[in-house]
Amino acid sequence: MKGGYFGTVNLLPSADTEYYSYLDVIKKKVEEVSSQPLNYHYLHMLDYEGGGEMLKHNHAHAEHYTSLLYLNDCEDGTTFLIIDGEREEVQPEKGKLLMYPAHIDHGANYSSSKKVMVSGYRI
Repeated sequence: MKGGYFGTVNLLPSADTEYYSYLDVIKKKVEEVSSQPLNYHYLHMLDYEGGGEMLKHNHAHAEHYTSLLYLNDCEDGTTFLIIDGEREEVQPEKGKLLMYPAHIDHGANYSSSKKVMVSGYRI
C-alpha cells in the first residue's frame, strides 16, 4: 500500500464488543492520521449477509475523510481503493479500521458475510 493515504488499526479485542463504544476512538485515530480536528458527520452499517458488492465511488461530495471498521473476518468482499491509478485491496479483518481521504475512489468486491461500520468526517 502506498504510504500517506490511509491507515489501519485493530480496535475490537473480542467478538462481543459493542462497536458503537469505539466512535470516539475511531474519530481520534482519523484525526491523528489526517493531522486535523474533524467533526463527525455520519455513521451507518453495511451488512452483506444477503450477498452484494459496492461499485466504485467516493464520498468527496459529503465529507473529507472516510473510515471503515470491519465488524467480522470474512474470506470474500475485499475493499478496493484506487490510489494513483492503481487498485489496492484490503482484506476484511474484525477490528481493522481503514481510513482515507473521501476523494479516493473505493468499493467492495462481492461478499455474503461482511459487516462494516462506515463513518464520515468533515473538517
